[in-house]
Amino acid sequence: MRAAIGLGLALALLASAATAADPPAGDRDTADAVTSARPADRVQAVLDRADKALEDPHADADEAIAGLSGLLDRDALSPKGRARVLIARSMLYSNRRFDSRAALADVDQALALQGPDPAALSLRAGYHDELDEPALALADYNAVLKLAPGAAASLNGRALVEWRLGDFAAAAGDLKAVLAADPQRPYAVIALHLMRVNLKAEDGPELAANIAASGAGATWPAPLFAYFQGRADLPQVLAAAGVPGDDMDATSSQRRTRSGRLCEARYYTAAALLVHGHADEARPLLQQAAAECPYGYVERFNAIADLRRMGPK
Repeated sequence: MRAAIGLGLALALLASAATAADPPAGDRDTADAVTSARPADRVQAVLDRADKALEDPHADADEAIAGLSGLLDRDALSPKGRARVLIARSMLYSNRRFDSRAALADVDQALALQGPDPAALSLRAGYHDELDEPALALADYNAVLKLAPGAAASLNGRALVEWRLGDFAAAAGDLKAVLAADPQRPYAVIALHLMRVNLKAEDGPELAANIAASGAGATWPAPLFAYFQGRADLPQVLAAAGVPGDDMDATSSQRRTRSGRLCEARYYTAAALLVHGHADEARPLLQQAAAECPYGYVERFNAIADLRRMGPK
């Protein structure tokens, strides 16, 4: 599961960047508009290019970043408009260049320009999380939830950080609030189950009810649900994480899907083994998750935190 900086949030913020930067330019060819003498056309076209680079992994992210940098260097933007362009560039740094430190620098500048903003603070929390700075991430999530109490995405992000910090009771409370607001969050169901097991709470009936409400059906991550309920073993879960075309002929999308699912399968089965006292069985799975999970997956951060708590063998 990708970390808190989700594409939906990224695109929503990017749309707001267009509004804050300049009046809308209307429908024009992007390549022509980038070179237009009209500032509104140029700003809109650069933001459109950044939008495409966030949505399409084959789009030229470097070109999009260069365009945003050009706006910041040359165009007379309002403070709010400048902040939104910085936020757009930060999301490209994080999602396409995997450079969380550069992303953090941009969102810090944006917050200095526009003041406290829940969406920008949520982004910064995610960047701190990616940089293995959980205490700073937690502080930002707390700030978001003061400005926007009950925001499910930030409650979920805070719960994941609390989990890494070992505060299972706080994480469980936040995850319950998330599922009360939106029960169709299967990864919140998984996380709440593991928090309750860590807290030695009976979870069978609640887990079954949360699974039923999650809407996952038989699709991934349903094999993980089966594992937690004793209906599947580790080899079955790992096999289910594969997708059609797990070979040299697989598309890049299929390989990304397989990599993400294997990351999740290894981490969550390891977390269950660990909480039930099977540290020796959990360790190699955690090591694989820490080494091989795609960049930005929360499972990678959790695996690193668990290995740190376990210490050397």
